Amino acid sequence: MRPEPDSWARVAYGPDVDGGRLEGLVTVVTGGAGGIGRATSVLLGAEGATVHVVDVDAERTEETVAAVDGAVGHVLDVTDPGAVAAAMAESARL
Repeated sequence: MRPEPDSWARVAYGPDVDGGRLEGLVTVVTGGAGGIGRATSVLLGAEGATVHVVDVDAERTEETVAAVDGAVGHVLDVTDPGAVAAAMAESARL
């Protein structure tokens, strides 16, 4: 059985993580709702970054956003330049 990405963050950083190294930064994680992307989203959030989770899977995107404080979800296909531009414009306004 594979551990959930949230537990990967605890393994990578240990139980006494203060976080905050990325406070004030905005990050965009494409493929951010599953596997390595979800783990990356969780780790960035644990370090204080505002995380924009981008993925084509709406349900998994919602789950990841719920797991990361202050995260924002964008359900889109990154091979569509118009959709990416619209999501980044929205991110800039937030």
